[in-house]
Amino acid sequence: MVKKPTILLAIQDLHLAEIFARQFEHDGWETEVVDRLPDAELRAVQFRPNIIIIDVNDMADAAAEIRRLQTLPTLLKTKIVLLAHETHHLKIHEALKAGAADYVLTGHLTPSSLVSKMKRLLAL
Repeated sequence: MVKKPTILLAIQDLHLAEIFARQFEHDGWETEVVDRLPDAELRAVQFRPNIIIIDVNDMADAAAEIRRLQTLPTLLKTKIVLLAHETHHLKIHEALKAGAADYVLTGHLTPSSLVSKMKRLLAL
């Protein structure tokens, strides 16, 4: 039996998160959705997803949050991806330096393109 890839969507806009979640589930992923970063950390430790997508709009210091998540033993193999607007280029750069695996820009994103990009990130 092949294990499904897993993803945690920590996106403040729950409507958008649910749209993405439906596409991931349609493509065979197991998904979880939360709308607050503190909830994301707790859920991630329990769920142990392959990928966490976090909304940088919900964070004052994305780089510090990335570093903190990467210190949690249950998330050492989890890839962290940023969801951001183009105007957050400084936050994106700092978060990538801190260890984020990738980023996606909301203005250039469809649910199916997000799934494709995450598949490539996991080499599926």
